[in-house]
Order: sequence, then structure tokens, then C-alpha cells
Amino acid sequence: MEQHSNPTEHNSGPREGRSRRWRRGVKGVRIELSTVIRRVIFSRTLVALLLLLAQVVILLIPAYRMTGFSLLAAVAILFIVNREENPDFKLAWVLPIAVLPVFGVLLYLVLKLQPSACLVSRRARQLDRVAVDTGVEGPDGVCRYLAKLNYPTYDDTAVHYFPLGELMFEEMLRQMETAEEFLFIESFIVAEGVMWEEVKQLLKRKAAQGVEVRLMVDGLGSLGKLPKTHLEELERAGVRCKVFAPLHPVLSTLQNNRDHRKILVVDGRVGFTGGINIADEYINIALPHHWKDTGVLLEGGAVNSLTLMFLRTWALYDPGGGKNMLCYLRHHRAPRDGFVVPYADSPFDEEDTGKRVYLDMIHTAQRYVHIMTPYLIIDSELSQGLRYAAKRGVDVSLILPAISDNWVASTVGRTYYRELICDGVKIYEYEPGMMHGKSFVVDDNRAVVGTINIDYRSLFLHLECGCYLLDASAVTAVEEDFQICLEWCRRIGPQDIDIYSLPRRLIGQVGRLFAPLL
Repeated sequence: MEQHSNPTEHNSGPREGRSRRWRRGVKGVRIELSTVIRRVIFSRTLVALLLLLAQVVILLIPAYRMTGFSLLAAVAILFIVNREENPDFKLAWVLPIAVLPVFGVLLYLVLKLQPSACLVSRRARQLDRVAVDTGVEGPDGVCRYLAKLNYPTYDDTAVHYFPLGELMFEEMLRQMETAEEFLFIESFIVAEGVMWEEVKQLLKRKAAQGVEVRLMVDGLGSLGKLPKTHLEELERAGVRCKVFAPLHPVLSTLQNNRDHRKILVVDGRVGFTGGINIADEYINIALPHHWKDTGVLLEGGAVNSLTLMFLRTWALYDPGGGKNMLCYLRHHRAPRDGFVVPYADSPFDEEDTGKRVYLDMIHTAQRYVHIMTPYLIIDSELSQGLRYAAKRGVDVSLILPAISDNWVASTVGRTYYRELICDGVKIYEYEPGMMHGKSFVVDDNRAVVGTINIDYRSLFLHLECGCYLLDASAVTAVEEDFQICLEWCRRIGPQDIDIYSLPRRLIGQVGRLFAPLL
């Protein structure tokens, strides 16, 4: 009998095979899926995303719990960071706002965001558009840069350099005695003493002769040094007096912007500028140490630029003062002696003119950059410029005071010594006393003499002025003076940097953080 197989048994073979294949497939998928999951979990991308998410949560939780003032501080910091401003100024403001939110934010609002300051800035920009004359085409980049800012180049001006304040003062008195039309004086400091008494009597005498005499002093520089009665006495004698940004109980941005210029103009024929204020120390009277200062006399067409600088500043606080400025311009000419460009720097515009001129001279120097300055508180751009010039073989030498008139500025300034010296910059200290001169001289053919220190206040916050000299005989005189000063200096080496006490070094380092606000 034929045997038939069980249909169930007959069909179990293929079904069981399919089942085994399905189980193997599922197992394979599970293995592949677990591998993918492990790769995803342990991938750097996911780890980074999770860490980023954790960081966001960490940031959001404190923000959620912040007080209103802390949120205001955060907004203020974002506002400051995104402003078009020097990074060092941003850092100097961010630190106090982060540590003391209420105080920092309120101080920033009071000092930086005031309608009155905006009005003065707008008026200053309008006055700066008053043209002098076209001058001549400048032969180098600095001349062309300054021409775009309305500071012409002159080739009809004689320049005389003064290596000491007392020598300059003698010539100032002699020239003021010759005034017949007008006499303008602008000074950061005016202080009671021998020098001021001579100037005061001369101004009263010239006013009595019918000369138009104007005197402008800074409200902070002369504070406590010149009693108000002296200006009242001059006013009664016919001298027009004005105080730039007098101090008021209410703080404002304008209190931080001082008129640091020193200008004397006689009949539009001769003009003086430099570091010399009207106080006895500038002519070495009654001082325990020597006071070294510098300045220049201009005779010729370039005096017009000094005249306009004075009148523009005067007109900032005199609504009608800007109407007749051009009538004070003269057309005196002197024998050609190179090129002269008097220029101003102001916190009321967007140009850091003084810094740009100094940087250009540093970057284009081929043989040497010799600098005299009373203070050394610089931003990273100037520091890197000096160091790079030294690295490429340029002799970069600075003379600073051994005895300073500002202990804090001196302490902060010495914190820059190490980085500069290590990169080849030579630093000297003037041992007889206070080095107050402000001069740059480069490669025997270019120099700047004026009022501009190498510190934040001069470069960013003050009204300043200088004279750029190109291929003028006075450039040689500036360099000769520098070499004479070197004989009275001590060169600072790496071994000299740490001789100051630890507390003083700490004060210097902390002060450097807030240097833009000093």
C-alpha cells in the first residue's frame, strides 16, 4: 500500500525555513540598528549638540532668575560690544557693568548717552567744515589723509623748534608785544605765578591798545589753579575770556572731554603750539627737578590752520562765534622750508587723527622712530605697531620721565615696558626730571610736535593739535634734541622692570584694565 505523507509535515519544511530566515533577518536588523544607535549616541556631533544644549540651559536658568538690573546690565553689555568703538574702551566698560551692574549701567548712561553731548558733537562737525584754503598737494600719505580732514599742506611756512619751555616763552612774549590786530591764547592749564602774571599784564596792555584779545582756558586743567577773579579782572580790561567745559555738579560726557590744546596766534602772522601751558613749572621756576618741554613757532600760511582751530573751539560755546571766522585768515608767506600741516584731533568726530598720524609714521619708518612722551598708556594697535617696527629692524626708542607729575599714569605706563622691551623697543627714562615734550621724529625727514601724548586721553578723549613736518629743517632740530636728551637718560633693561614694589605693580596691572577710563 502506498504511503502518503502528512500534509502538515509536508508543508512544515518550507515554512520553518522561512521562519529561520526571518529570525536571522530580524536579528541582523537589530544588530545593525544597535550599531547605528551606538554610533549616534557616541558620535562627536551629538555630544557637541548635547553640550551646547546644556550650555544654553545653564545660561537660560540664571537669566530667568536675574533681577531687572542684571538684565539691564546684560542688554548694556550687548549694546557696548556691538558699538563701533575701540575694543579697549569696550572692555573697560564691560568689566564694571558686569561686576557692579547698577552702578556701571547708570554711570555709562550718564557719561556716554547725553543729548547735550550730541548737540556739541553736531556743532563741532559743522564748524570743522569751515574751509581754510586748499594749500598745496601733499607729497606723502599723511598729507593726503589730513587734507581729506580739511587740514591743508603748506609750503610757505617757516618753522622754529624750541627744546625748552623757557626759550619758547621768551619768544611768545616778544611776539605778543608786536600784536596790532588780534591775539588768541588757548591753554589747558593757567595757574597763578610768575609766568601768568607776565601774560596777564601783557594781555591787559594790548587790549588797552585796541587789539582784540581772547583767552580760552580749560575748566578742569585750570581748576583750583586760577581764581575766577583773574578772568573777571581781564574781562573788565577788555579781554574776552572763555572757560571750556566748566565743571558742573551734573556729570556729562563733556566733563570727560577736555581742551588739551596750547595755541597762541598773533595777527594771523605767527603761531605757537607745543606742550607748554601757562604755569611756572613749564619755564622751570620753583621746581625741585627739571621740566623738559618742546614746542614750535610757525610763521606763514600754516598759521591760518591754528587760527581756525582756536576759533572753532571758541564757537562751540558761542552760538554766533562761527559766522566771521574767515575774516581772521591772513596770507602771510615765508621762504619755503619743506611742508607743514597743522592738524587738530577731537573727540567729537569719528576720526582718531592723532593716533592715525602716529601709526603711519611708525609703519612707514625705515631706519628709526624716536619718541618723546610724558605718558605711555597705549592700545593694542599702537603697541603692536611699535613692536613690529622694532622686529623688522627699525630703531624704536622712547624717552619717558623718570620723575612723573602723575603717579598713577606712570605706574600704569610701566606695565607696558616688558612687552615692548622683549620685542626690541628701547625705553629710556629722563633722569633730571619730568619729560613733558610730545614729539615724533622719523628717518630724518618727518616729525610731529604738538600737544598729543601717547595715552588714551590724548588719543581719544581730548581736543588736541599737532604740526606734521615733512622735509623741513626743523625736523633735524627735533632729532638733535632727542639725541641730547639721551645723554641725560637711563636705558631701562629687563632687570629694571621688577624693581618696583609688588603693591605698585598690582596697582599698575589693575589700572591697565581701566586705562581707557583714567
